[in-house]
Amino acid sequence: EKAQFMMKLAPRIRKLERGVIQIISKELERILQDRVKKNKEPSSFVGTRRSIEEELLILGYLFRSFALLGKGSEAELIFARVAIMPIVRSKVTLGKLDEGGSRGECAGLFCLLEDLACSIKDLWGDVLSLVEEMFQLDAGVADLCSVEDNHIEVDLVTAG
Repeated sequence: EKAQFMMKLAPRIRKLERGVIQIISKELERILQDRVKKNKEPSSFVGTRRSIEEELLILGYLFRSFALLGKGSEAELIFARVAIMPIVRSKVTLGKLDEGGSRGECAGLFCLLEDLACSIKDLWGDVLSLVEEMFQLDAGVADLCSVEDNHIEVDLVTAG
């Protein structure tokens, strides 16, 4: 009887879950885009600037929501598309990659990767630290989620 009741509710539950995921996806994307814009044009956000602590708190809620719904990969994809790819596009060029060497030699790869890592750390280090800490689970929650080594693997930089 209980299983039959749950089967009747299943379509409604899935529809509600899709709606919630859609809402938190849009909100995550909006907050990340605002942060990118703030860093590009800090003077245009002087009066409306949210504190970093408030922003991290909201991002924490959003990332936790994705985690609880089992949709961490969607959060990764949004983060990679909105936060990381603009940095990669602005920094990676064939000229920088070859750095004076012959084409295809990739003499500048090490410097380029170091520059990318520093840029990502400067702009998104606090968010990445927050998410890394968030997905460190205690044993009780890990048993429920069947996660190995009490840790959920989340790769927000490469979304992979």
